[in-house]
Amino acid sequence: MKTRILLLILLISMLLSCMTPGGKQTAEEDYNDANGYLAQGMKLLELPAADKFFALLNTQGNKFKTETDKLISLFSEKERMLVLYYREKGDLFQMLFHFNNLDSAVKLSQTEKERFYNKFINELKLKGYESTALYYSIEHGDNTELNKKGVPMSSLLDYNKILVEINVDRLYTAKYDLLRKDYTFGSGFLISGKHVITAYHIVEDIFNQDTLEYTIHVKIADESFENVELMSWDSLTDIAILKLPESVSLAYDVLGLLGDSTQLRQGDEVYCLGHHSGYTSTLTKGIVSATQRKAPEVGNWLQVDANITGGASGGFLLGKDLRIYGMIVAGLLYEDINFIVPSHTILEVVDRLLHNQALNRPWLGVLLEEQKYKKGNIKIIDIFPSSPLHSLGIEADDILYEINYQRIDTIEQAQKIINLLQAGNLIHLSIQKPDEELKSFWVLLERRPEYAVYNATIQFNRISSLYPHFGFRIDKFKTFRKIINILGRNLEILFYEVVQVKQGSVLDYVGVNPGDHIGFIDDYFRYKTRYIEIIHIPQGLDFNKVENIFEFIYRMRKEKYDENIL
Repeated sequence: MKTRILLLILLISMLLSCMTPGGKQTAEEDYNDANGYLAQGMKLLELPAADKFFALLNTQGNKFKTETDKLISLFSEKERMLVLYYREKGDLFQMLFHFNNLDSAVKLSQTEKERFYNKFINELKLKGYESTALYYSIEHGDNTELNKKGVPMSSLLDYNKILVEINVDRLYTAKYDLLRKDYTFGSGFLISGKHVITAYHIVEDIFNQDTLEYTIHVKIADESFENVELMSWDSLTDIAILKLPESVSLAYDVLGLLGDSTQLRQGDEVYCLGHHSGYTSTLTKGIVSATQRKAPEVGNWLQVDANITGGASGGFLLGKDLRIYGMIVAGLLYEDINFIVPSHTILEVVDRLLHNQALNRPWLGVLLEEQKYKKGNIKIIDIFPSSPLHSLGIEADDILYEINYQRIDTIEQAQKIINLLQAGNLIHLSIQKPDEELKSFWVLLERRPEYAVYNATIQFNRISSLYPHFGFRIDKFKTFRKIINILGRNLEILFYEVVQVKQGSVLDYVGVNPGDHIGFIDDYFRYKTRYIEIIHIPQGLDFNKVENIFEFIYRMRKEKYDENIL
């Protein structure tokens, strides 16, 4: 307690000792005096929210380089003290939050970072966060602890004892206020006597606005449970934790059975165990087809060729050494192309989900474009309304050059850096604007929406979201109305002029060009997927002479994911 008080007193006295008298200026005002700028920075640094402090640095920092360096140094000392404070308090993830801020502000040496993470990993173990400790150990190049763990399973058959069958019954209202029922089924496996890990998409429909009531049923061997609770989830990794109404006997340390998926290699033999197509406890065999397949939004999945069908989601990926190397989540039916959440990803999130702690996933709120055949030149092609970059003057066609002083060559590299942080963390961005020098910005990350491409676009003008969804822009002020006969119905359709078509998009391939016109027959969301049906009038075409109107009608869909979002 004494140490905490001393830290707080030292922090306050440090800030006050550096204060100089200042007026009532805000971060948006233009400062001509270095002392006034420094005084305002010191004042803002006292506040619990850092957004105004960094707004000041972003707008005025280039004019007062020495004073800015001093402010960043003081911010860093504040963060260093908070690291010590939360370490003593035992709040390890809050401690990590402030360490991330410290590293972003001053670019810590590799030695200091290694020293921090070595101690952090040991503290995680003492707190019972064994899986998280293993995750950070692997991230920092040490999997020796994982390899020391024994495997008590004597055969693949033993996994049937912890394999879980999941059924979700749902009552919902459909069109015209009709009451309807549906159900989803899948797999999972016990990770404690009272908790089941599964794929979040199996249970996500219970959050639909039309859901009136639902029940989650679970069956483990010969035991059945109703009124199972969805305790926690991370939609970004498609992982959820179910809580049973009562504990069951569990003879295994299941989390101790997790293998290191980063050590899998293409061609390794694997097994998939789950309730494929409702056929309980079905085991299939195959190989690892790819170890680094892009996941829907962030990170990577494993790809395997073992047969997987609906109902197996949430089941096991097992290795020849009888370890768990991942959880089944998706596949292309009858194509032997199936996807697995790696065990390394499970290690990252499972402890916090079991402790019901928010993961606070971060994002910048931008859609990026990567050159197809070479690294570098990562272009920002769209900025979402909730992006923290809006107030900084960053725009489409700017180049994302560096994050935290690291040169960015691929979107995956940028996502990796951001995803290791938390919402609210500080990052330092370098942006290359067209025909201009690099510009630097301090940015506080926002919280990532669940299903970012869906939730970030459904809330704003659909015209604005056409480009991130479908790759084209229209001018909402250049319009005309035309009556079109479609299947015997005369529809009055509003047409817009096309102003941009993204190269490689669907409309680019079918020959839509700027200056053409697009009309909307339908535009709606269903199950977090957007559908549009459009009619295309090319420039100079006499539409009255068109014999087959369906040659100019296109239906497109955009699912809730986008792998190029940061």
